[in-house]
Amino acid sequence: MMKKVLCYWKLFVVVGMLLSRTIEADEPLVGTAERPLRIALLSGSGEYESAVTLPVWKKKLEAEYHVSCDLLQAEQEIRIDGLERLKDADLAVLFTRRIKMPVEELGPLKAYVASKKPIIGLRTASHGFQSYLEFDKEVLGGNYQNHYGKGEPTTIKLIPEAKEHPVLKGVIRERPWKSEYSMYRTAPLAEDCVPLLMASSPAADREHPAAWVRESEGRRVLYATLGGRTDFDSPEFQTLLINGVSWSTRIPLETLKKP
Repeated sequence: MMKKVLCYWKLFVVVGMLLSRTIEADEPLVGTAERPLRIALLSGSGEYESAVTLPVWKKKLEAEYHVSCDLLQAEQEIRIDGLERLKDADLAVLFTRRIKMPVEELGPLKAYVASKKPIIGLRTASHGFQSYLEFDKEVLGGNYQNHYGKGEPTTIKLIPEAKEHPVLKGVIRERPWKSEYSMYRTAPLAEDCVPLLMASSPAADREHPAAWVRESEGRRVLYATLGGRTDFDSPEFQTLLINGVSWSTRIPLETLKKP
């Protein structure tokens, strides 16, 4: 009798696995024409004009890649409606600055963080929500401690040891380049962060990481201190961003890119 039960149980398991694979096979791949990658863009950094740059980037992404973007625009850095739509996103891109929402209204954002889905943070995302400042250390792996004097440009250079990282593919430059925006104090990073770019400034006494990636508990994160309006005009920054979308979601660019 026991042998029959075991046989039936094994048969049940095998059939279940086959059905599961059949269902999965019927589902279109994410990042294709049949199932575009869903990206939530959280915009709310008035100082760096995210309301100007993110809509332009959204248009570019949707024109060139199998991507569907949901742009959530904050109201005067006071609140950002529609956070509940994060539950449908495959990737969240945060470019907000000290949004003054009560912590109890950030439930959808914290639920997204808990889901371990990928995240990209730009510039002020390290202090994107005033009631959720721990996001910087806990999720991004950063250590934002304000910035050096305004008016001093930042010099950006690649870290030689990181030049083979997929996020830097096509970003390789022999010489550093300039960002007109002030340099952030970001060091030291969490131990599991991998710095990609370093920043220096005449106003600073040392270099600080300007971009890094992090893999933690199955989630991939990219953060860059870049993100001002003129940064978006830089081919290097644009390449870094789309590489970051591909790397963080584990979808090859060849799959994402439209014919």
